Amino acid sequence: MSAEGKWVYKQICNSSFPLHPLMPLLIESYVNSVIPKTSKPEHTNEPLSESKIMALFDIKKKTLPEPGGSSVSPGYPDIQEKLLCPQLLILYYLLLYEDLYQTHKKLIDVTKLSLYSDTVMSQIPISYLVQEALKHQNNCQNLFPPMIRLLNIHFPHLCLVEDWLDSHVGLMTKEQQLVKRKTSSSSNTIRPEMVKEGKCNSV
Repeated sequence: MSAEGKWVYKQICNSSFPLHPLMPLLIESYVNSVIPKTSKPEHTNEPLSESKIMALFDIKKKTLPEPGGSSVSPGYPDIQEKLLCPQLLILYYLLLYEDLYQTHKKLIDVTKLSLYSDTVMSQIPISYLVQEALKHQNNCQNLFPPMIRLLNIHFPHLCLVEDWLDSHVGLMTKEQQLVKRKTSSSSNTIRPEMVKEGKCNSV
């Protein structure tokens, strides 16, 4: 992994809620530096390695990996909660990488740059992360809309509005649910195209 990649990976690993508003932009900038936009790019960075990506989802180790090979010492309470923000950022990285790769694949030398394997995506609990992102959307406002837009493109079966509404209502107090029922008749209906535009945080 290049020095730039190690630095970006370290920023991802060290991220926490509330998410710094520049983190999504950092990931977008890095992915754009990995995927060539011309047939003869002057310089491209290397994609994050699959092993580094999967290290963030190996909860059994109870550690938070860092690029230099070290890790946060075991013993932190709620390690899953501490990994949630880095995991959401990695999911956004993978979705954006997939999106830009497909968009510019005619310019990509597939012998040097390829998509991530199906094994990587199959081991990432995408549905769980989406539900957790709903709970924390106020703490990751700059990440939530673009991530949902990409999910709707590449994993539309995970973007069922009805399921999200049920999950969101389940997180509300009884008083909030009562108010929601009283005002639902006058509120705007959430449509699939709103999800595509990343506008589902108004539920």
